[in-house]
Amino acid sequence: MITEKSTLVFSEKNIHQQPITGISASKQNDNLFLTISEDSTMRLYDLRLQSSVKLFNMGKVDECQTANCLLSDTQVYGARNNEIQLFDIRQDIIIKACNQKSENVSEINQITFDPQQQLISANFDSGSTSIFDRQLNHRSTLKEGHDNICFSGDFIQDDGEQLYVSTGFDYKIILWDYSHYHQIQEQPILQQESKAKILFKFDLSTIHQQYAPLTVSPPVIYSAISKDNMILISTETGQVYCFKVQQLKRKKNKKPPIPEFVIDAHQSKVMRSAYLNDKIITISNDQTFAIWNQNVQVLRAKIKNKPNWIETIGNNTVLVSDISNKLSIFEIV
Repeated sequence: MITEKSTLVFSEKNIHQQPITGISASKQNDNLFLTISEDSTMRLYDLRLQSSVKLFNMGKVDECQTANCLLSDTQVYGARNNEIQLFDIRQDIIIKACNQKSENVSEINQITFDPQQQLISANFDSGSTSIFDRQLNHRSTLKEGHDNICFSGDFIQDDGEQLYVSTGFDYKIILWDYSHYHQIQEQPILQQESKAKILFKFDLSTIHQQYAPLTVSPPVIYSAISKDNMILISTETGQVYCFKVQQLKRKKNKKPPIPEFVIDAHQSKVMRSAYLNDKIITISNDQTFAIWNQNVQVLRAKIKNKPNWIETIGNNTVLVSDISNKLSIFEIV
């Protein structure tokens, strides 16, 4: 159990030649995680062996903008520019990719699995989001949601409904029903379009001053993550909002949703939030990450540089990548 008396054991690993932009922990093995770097490679790392066990070479390009990566039991996915590369873990050490390139010319900011690891979403600079099924020929496009960059989104488990939340630099939180897809015939998944239904669209700036009266900047949203019918929204001004899904599903109630709680988490941009068991973890450009019991701080730790990503693995380990090429590992004891 993580408490105020817990301590952090720090270690640092040199895994890549350039900054790590994303980390994905295995759901099947508490020792395995995947990293993606601006050096155009991904690496599968084993905490037990304390070493990299697989190298995935994404190939060199003139301009490389990597996003994050995803790890399943047999495959890995890496997002770079406007393409998603797929690799098979079971092949040789250096593995060439199968590319799935989007017709969207803007860059991918984040890719995300649904809980069953069957669906993948991709959030684009253009404001759109694509959701595609990696086993079946289905695709849904959330195309007309955001007026600015769509930086993050997540799948929601709610009474069997196929729901998705997307967020953007336009301060909007949008709840989608993405089940409005059609069967693809013979064309690549990422070249298809279909309409998804907007259930709720909400401008966070309409209530932000109420919960963050000392801030003058608008609440640009950098991260959205969902668990157990709750949605965490991380903002540029340092606050993290927690909403119940039911609050965002009220189709007839036009009043702004009321957050369950708001974490006044950091003095600068919150790049990402995550869950570690029943606790919330936030990381910020103020070069700290913090662990919370709802909106009550449990622990806070300093990091060396501005962060790119934070991930949790197992019951007590936090992985942090930053603008250096090093990976920081914090074990909570």
